Amino acid sequence: MSVDHAKLTELFQQAMDLPRDEQQQLIGRVRVDDPVLAGELASLLAQDDSIVTALRTAGLKPDDATGSLRKNTIPYASIGIPGYRMTGELGKGGMGVVYAAAQLDPPMPVAIKVLHLASAEAIARFNAEAEIMKQLDHPSIARVLATGEANGHPYIVLERIAGVTLDVYLRTKEPPLAAKLELVAKVCEAVQYAHDEGVIHRDLKPTNIMVRDDASVAILDFGVARLGASQRTKQGDFLGTLVYMSPEQASGRTDLDKRTDIYSLGVMLYEVVRGQMPYDLRGLHVAQAVRLIVSQAPKPLGSPDRELDAIVAQALSKQKQHRQASAAELARQIRSVILAA
Repeated sequence: MSVDHAKLTELFQQAMDLPRDEQQQLIGRVRVDDPVLAGELASLLAQDDSIVTALRTAGLKPDDATGSLRKNTIPYASIGIPGYRMTGELGKGGMGVVYAAAQLDPPMPVAIKVLHLASAEAIARFNAEAEIMKQLDHPSIARVLATGEANGHPYIVLERIAGVTLDVYLRTKEPPLAAKLELVAKVCEAVQYAHDEGVIHRDLKPTNIMVRDDASVAILDFGVARLGASQRTKQGDFLGTLVYMSPEQASGRTDLDKRTDIYSLGVMLYEVVRGQMPYDLRGLHVAQAVRLIVSQAPKPLGSPDRELDAIVAQALSKQKQHRQASAAELARQIRSVILAA
């Protein structure tokens, strides 16, 4: 029996706003008339957060998860990208896999991001990411070396960053506060460069920031970035990672500008300083989490430095016009705290 994907999409959207027990009741009611549809709905709701995030990030419908989104990791030996030797897997997200590879001529280590979603929208976003990153030339932004398609798999070849993601760096190195603040200031400067080039990242978070061995930083993953007045984002689109989203971004509004990245930087700054998030969204469904981000004040930072508290509070303002005017301004404020310490 085939699945009515339009109905599956409708039921999924309905279920996402329900508590877990009511989700199960909904599945039970659907099962009475359509066991196959109920099974698909239950399977979709049972997927881990990376699946749901990928759906929203790629602008896909839930029925996309029943096919292309459920593909297993692509065996790197079967991709066959000319001029490169794939050596292993570096990481996996909702939309693709990043592989370690060696460029053959001239020899050098690289990272290759391969899309494993087949939808036209996902491919368009993947290609847009490549074009945006090609335009950015900054030491704190990962460089695109090549793009292409091999055996039906679009790919982006990136410089291999020697280091670890910011969250891992903080957890393993346990740097002092001044060093933590300096890292965020460096990220702000890279974001300012992107903004000057007309690019809004829209998914800034510690797992998208690499810290090199010399404590310099590199921003990764421009998969939901927007260049200039791009019309790709539509009213109601839900792009990015919810816990780092500004109120306007979480609401699906289209009037986003550089200050939505300022908010995400504020969340990162809060997390780096306090070791936890300004909001506890654990166990909440998307609609509940969005309401909290839009309407409730974050928990006070509570640092010993009142100036730092004020900087974070400004960056996390609900109204974007009350945030810092630029990422460069936020970097200057952070460094003023470092100098005063």
